[in-house]
Amino acid sequence: SSVVAETANLSVIKYAKEPYTKVRFFNSLEFDEMLHTFSSEVEKKEYLSTLESSIEIDKYIQKESLTKEIDRKYLKKYTSASDSSGLCHLVKDVELGVDLEFLKDSIEIVDTPGLDDSLIVRESVTQGYVSNCDLLIHLMNVNQSATQKDVDFIIDAVLNQNVTSILILLTKADNISK
Repeated sequence: SSVVAETANLSVIKYAKEPYTKVRFFNSLEFDEMLHTFSSEVEKKEYLSTLESSIEIDKYIQKESLTKEIDRKYLKKYTSASDSSGLCHLVKDVELGVDLEFLKDSIEIVDTPGLDDSLIVRESVTQGYVSNCDLLIHLMNVNQSATQKDVDFIIDAVLNQNVTSILILLTKADNISK
């Protein structure tokens, strides 16, 4: 957990006999749709200008989604909102194959961007993925827990999605007094 938004992309951990790490980038249509979520043209241009100053966008955003297998030690470069490269803004999702016995029965662990992400598209990815979940583990910072956004999200997950079980975990409990 981090004070600033850390998880910038949907990350899926699934079973694989041989470990691997794949990064999939937005295709050009998805990237354009994401750009349309900005509230103003000025905001969108500033965002693009910042990205273009550090990344060759056309190298990653193509007509068909580019998938790249990477060395796991470089994963943070593609997934962390705090990484200076800015690549996380171009990544649609990440898939990690791991040899863990409990994942053999088609179990997947999915880490999603938070509900308070500065990019609306990443927040909507989280909300859209919930319908694919059987068990939802919802993390909330104990200092900011149970915001209206959290409550609305949990109610929607229970009433309108396929979620059969929900577990709410409060993080950073060591930061509060008795």
